[in-house]
Amino acid sequence: MKDRRNMCEKFDLTVSTFLDNDVVDSYDGYKEMLFTYDDARKYLNNLPTYCKEALEASGYKDNGYIDNFTMSNKQIIISVKHKDGGFHKTYNISKDGEHIVIPE
Repeated sequence: MKDRRNMCEKFDLTVSTFLDNDVVDSYDGYKEMLFTYDDARKYLNNLPTYCKEALEASGYKDNGYIDNFTMSNKQIIISVKHKDGGFHKTYNISKDGEHIVIPE
């Protein structure tokens, strides 16, 4: 990001149920949503593979960048955006955690 090369962003880990009215106020309320580093290790180790495959599958070549990698207890996705804006593609990660799933 040439216009922001001296900027650093930090994001917090957010635990969410994706429901507007679902208040999680205690550990017991959200413990089934949590996962350990050991659960995520395989996906984090394969992240470079996902990035490469998603950029190739998008067809954006040098005009694309990885915008988002999201893990939840229901799915794991990676998103690619086009540098010119307005275009994006999202891919699921395979059940075995080895590659992205390219829709047919």
